[in-house]
Amino acid sequence: MAYKHPPNGFVFNDGDYGTIFIGSDKDTKVDRNRQIEIHAASDACMKLYEDGGFELQSQSTSQSDNINSNGIDGLFIGNTGKGVFISCPKGAITFSAKEI
Repeated sequence: MAYKHPPNGFVFNDGDYGTIFIGSDKDTKVDRNRQIEIHAASDACMKLYEDGGFELQSQSTSQSDNINSNGIDGLFIGNTGKGVFISCPKGAITFSAKEI
């Protein structure tokens, strides 16, 4: 595993498995500064932003993406912002529940 200490954080890299960045993007022109970024070798990525937000990305060749919750009280997705946007231009959106 390679280890580097750039001036704005840490980078842990393994060419076979991926990279972890810990630190800020403050040197570059970005809309949001990330604090932590994890990249798998497949290009799947998770970013945690210093403003409290997050981003999950999958590779377009992945079979499917899943969010699984085993909590007793279920899965809560909330937004106090401008709305929730769901886009599925090439497929169907399906809901299955005891009650909707």
